[in-house]
Amino acid sequence: MKHVVISGGEPTRQPEALAELCEKLSDLDLGVTIETNGTLFDMRWAEHVDLFSISPKLQDSIPTIEKMKKVGIEIEFDRGIKQKMLRKNIQVLQSIIDTAESFGATFQLKFVITRSENVEEIKRDFLNHLTGWEPSDIYLMPVGANPAELLKSSRMTAQIAIENGWNYTPRLQVDLFGNLPGV
Repeated sequence: MKHVVISGGEPTRQPEALAELCEKLSDLDLGVTIETNGTLFDMRWAEHVDLFSISPKLQDSIPTIEKMKKVGIEIEFDRGIKQKMLRKNIQVLQSIIDTAESFGATFQLKFVITRSENVEEIKRDFLNHLTGWEPSDIYLMPVGANPAELLKSSRMTAQIAIENGWNYTPRLQVDLFGNLPGV
């Protein structure tokens, strides 16, 4: 083993434990990737990361009562408001980019595309407020919980990536396993 990927849920919600884990992995000379939504930052864990894989949430990802009912979950209205407020933190995203640069790490900003208008939101709400990124740091993923849904959004997502000089990345876990829980 040469590299460990730490994902979640959101691993940065446990900063002390994450810092301890990252430090131990680094001491073992293992590479460390953190998969995060980019809303929380702590230098104690960040200084040990080789790749920051950041997936900022677009407005389409905000849970609504209607979306939750479709999947059989009851949600309080206040939770949707809280999610909307917590879905992006430009200061944290900039801190991650700056830390990656200062420690010789790399980062990627990955966005899930649900419709063509997402490109304007990515630029307006995220990229226009960040420095130190290149088009090659941006990755787009199609939305879809199963191969049929992915097929519908993959072509549009790839076209947006090409038009903007960004990267397209498939959702391999969905391609291989569909919506199998725990994958």
